[in-house]
Amino acid sequence: MQAKVSKVVFHPFAAEKTWKPQVTTALELLQEVTLELTALLGRSTLTVQELLGLREGSVIRLDRVAGEAVDLLLDGQVFGRGEVLVINDRFVVRLLQVFPSPGIGSEGGEDKGE
Repeated sequence: MQAKVSKVVFHPFAAEKTWKPQVTTALELLQEVTLELTALLGRSTLTVQELLGLREGSVIRLDRVAGEAVDLLLDGQVFGRGEVLVINDRFVVRLLQVFPSPGIGSEGGEDKGE
């Protein structure tokens, strides 16, 4: 039994249907990504007994002094420091310092700590 062989016919593309690649930058791809930003006012360590004793109006002492810069976290990672302000009865944070990201600018993309 012999297979039947025939020529393939390709139809030309219409000029108006030409494909144009859409050029996007890496930053454009990230514009819709949502990240959690946290301003850490301070920390405190409580015993379970102290925790169970908390009531409305209780005061918890933090490890920071009033007016001291707060840590800023992006998805749980510290990325800078800020200052807490009140504008129009709302708390806002003014960015004071952004820490360099480990690995940026180093060879291989990782900070080897050498």
